Amino acid sequence: MKLSIGKQSIKEGVANVVRHPLVTIASITTISMMLILLGSFILFSANANQIATKASQQPPILLWVEYDATAQTIAAIETALKEDLMIKTYIKQTPQENFAQFQKDLGTDAQVLEGFDSTLLPYTFTLQLQDSSKIQEFKTKMEGVFGVRKVEYSQPVTEFLNNTRVAVNLATLIIFAVLCGISLFIISNMVRIAVFSRAEEIGIMKYVGATNWYIRVPFIIEGSIVGFIGAIIANIVVLFVYSLLFKSGLNGQTSVSFIQMIPVSDLAAPVITINTILGILVGAGGSALSVKRHVQV
Repeated sequence: MKLSIGKQSIKEGVANVVRHPLVTIASITTISMMLILLGSFILFSANANQIATKASQQPPILLWVEYDATAQTIAAIETALKEDLMIKTYIKQTPQENFAQFQKDLGTDAQVLEGFDSTLLPYTFTLQLQDSSKIQEFKTKMEGVFGVRKVEYSQPVTEFLNNTRVAVNLATLIIFAVLCGISLFIISNMVRIAVFSRAEEIGIMKYVGATNWYIRVPFIIEGSIVGFIGAIIANIVVLFVYSLLFKSGLNGQTSVSFIQMIPVSDLAAPVITINTILGILVGAGGSALSVKRHVQV
């Protein structure tokens, strides 16, 4: 008995999608637009986080060794860096390499360094951390190591990039909440129109003893189907446009550039999953909310 009722509810829910084409199209369009915006913002957020993370690692941290440091002291510092789990990569520069870099930076003015003894320069280490938010902690720790003269990094840039990542994540949550709220409101009104258009039929169903859920379930199934269709449309649009942007966005970019988009294959699964689940939940939730409020049972 319950199985037959379930089949009947599913059949009725599918029929409702076709029975009110204008309402269905309007609901699908609403959900699609919401998920297109949300999917676009998810892709933007993912890329912004990647760019901010790579960019925050791009400006290197410069560790200066004492001028009179011995070979043993330099080796001990390098060992400490090699064993530090906070460090992603590091490069050691000799005094001669630092002198050559100074000459390169000066360009045509490099002649001012003529006759300068490169051995007077210190050893340095240029490094990047796994987590740029721990730069200050790393700086404090390394400045206490014997033989380390100072640790330098661009604090304003690093703080700005870390704050940018937090702001992007917060904006994503806010946009998500706003879009879901708008969609629920519109869909609930769409379903209310459908409920009113079937008022006589629902009245007869109530008269012959139909339960609350028997009346509500077809509308919820209808909303789920509408949400699923809207999600499919949104996924196609979002991923197609992103693939075009990805192809053009990588032009001229090297593999080490931090201004580089995430491959479509890495984002397709999470975007499709999130959009599909949200589409179904928003469609079903909007329908359930409307039916509960407007069907007098």
